[in-house]
Amino acid sequence: MTGLNQTDLQAVVGSYNLEQYYYPTLFPLREASTLSWRMLQGQAGLKVAGDIIARGASIPKKNRKGLSKLSGDIPKLSIAREKNEDELTEYDLMVAACGANPDMLSLIEFWADDTKACWHGIAARAEWMALQQISLGRFSLTTENNASVVSQYDLDYQIPAAQKIGVEASYNGTAGKPLTKDLPRAIRLGQQKHGVSYKYAFMNVDTFLKLASQEEVGKRCAPYANAPLADAPDLSTVNAYLAKHAETYRGLQIIVIDQEISLQSISGETRTGNPFEDD
Repeated sequence: MTGLNQTDLQAVVGSYNLEQYYYPTLFPLREASTLSWRMLQGQAGLKVAGDIIARGASIPKKNRKGLSKLSGDIPKLSIAREKNEDELTEYDLMVAACGANPDMLSLIEFWADDTKACWHGIAARAEWMALQQISLGRFSLTTENNASVVSQYDLDYQIPAAQKIGVEASYNGTAGKPLTKDLPRAIRLGQQKHGVSYKYAFMNVDTFLKLASQEEVGKRCAPYANAPLADAPDLSTVNAYLAKHAETYRGLQIIVIDQEISLQSISGETRTGNPFEDD
């Protein structure tokens, strides 16, 4: 296309950023030299103490948890936008009109809009994959969420069932116990079973609204609100309560994932929603 060159295109693409996406923080980007991925699966957090023994005695050996390896192929992410004949004719007329000035703003905007849409389209798919994985521990491609011949791709991190502990009482009502039961239990199991200290609890907006509507949350967080609570406490108030009780929650803070991604099925139907699943 007249007026389009690699230098200008690189300059435009270089002006884009990923600030509106969560995935670069949740899953830091890592360069791969091959089209496959591998990861080790095992227990790495527990600090197993040594034994006090007599001098000259044999040293007891500790069990080493076996490591298994998960692997798979890296699929391709792609997107395309087309200019129809009328649009290309319009562009040719614009080129003729601008004469010796191929850098005319209207020419750049003609192709830059599509470039931006494609760039964000790839970022949106990576975001969808990341938020599905962190909320479910897996993701699956179907004809409903992926308009491609690759419609049966599954990635499962094989999180043990014992780590999916759930909650003591449903948050669909107001009798849930997130502050006195569920969060302390998860923190305790993380330390005792896995040797980790959880610092963040991720959830989407709808799930947080359920948590905040629980009766015990309203009562316990009320003193930490900047104004008398007429409704459920907001995120900053709940996190202020958690921070104040650091001995119980060990510095845990809630991170609310507020994101909307639009997916188009093979049939052409578009659906928009938060990739981070409810509850």
